[in-house]
Amino acid sequence: MNNQNIRRMTVAGQFYDADKYPLQKLIESFCSQSKKIIPESSGVRSIIAPHAGYLYSGKTACEAYFQAKNNSYDKIVLISPSHYVGFSGISLPDYSLAETPFGNIEIDLESAGKLDSEFFIKNSRPHVREHSLEVHLPLIKFFFPQVKLLPLVCGQIDGSMTESIASSLLKLWDDKTLWIISSDFTHYGKSFGYLPFASDIKNNLAKLDRGAIERILAFDEKGFSSYIEKSGATICGSCPIRIILSVLTNRKKVGDEIKSKLISYTTSGELTGDFSHCVSYASIVFYS
Repeated sequence: MNNQNIRRMTVAGQFYDADKYPLQKLIESFCSQSKKIIPESSGVRSIIAPHAGYLYSGKTACEAYFQAKNNSYDKIVLISPSHYVGFSGISLPDYSLAETPFGNIEIDLESAGKLDSEFFIKNSRPHVREHSLEVHLPLIKFFFPQVKLLPLVCGQIDGSMTESIASSLLKLWDDKTLWIISSDFTHYGKSFGYLPFASDIKNNLAKLDRGAIERILAFDEKGFSSYIEKSGATICGSCPIRIILSVLTNRKKVGDEIKSKLISYTTSGELTGDFSHCVSYASIVFYS
């Protein structure tokens, strides 16, 4: 990636503050507004959290991280959608460090080497500019400063690819690993090419997103995929969500008692007052 083998920040100063002190203050303010919603004794196994600018979705993301902050992890698996590079499968990292305003994060290249599905590609080009990956890095370093990270960028995948990828990823599943799925929810408006309704946008958006969220909470990967296909819902992390639902379903089949909870839901329209151009954000937690 570069001669220092570091993934450099590319959206600092745009999606989040490049200066660690105001950034820390902002994240701490989000934490002060967050409440522990799942039982204190629960072990958080995975979260779904948004990746927009912190002023839009930072609080929603922090509310998911807040549920996991007292857990002890050795590594984090982060699965982000690709916005800039078109490809099929999952892009693996080839860098050993990821830069954040709080310091570098060590990349778990050893775990990356264990992923043997044909759908994992050794080309890190999709990682270079990917904001859906980078927006989570300062949060990871803030909440879990010593944890190693395996960042994965997800391209287009179909049903059979999802099963193969999830099967390979299952070898990384253990009590000391947190799985973070990066996704915003519906992107509504002319600029997104998605206008399924023209009136009562706020309530119709909530209803549309609720249909997807209900299937996620039910661990229904096939139902979620069908809902996306039928509704056309512009959930940018739908492929990473399908992967974690497949992983979780497999774990439940072997006896893991995993529960799900919607922690927070909001929209950019509630902040800006403009629902004609609006993105939805949800934080969801899976715990045992």
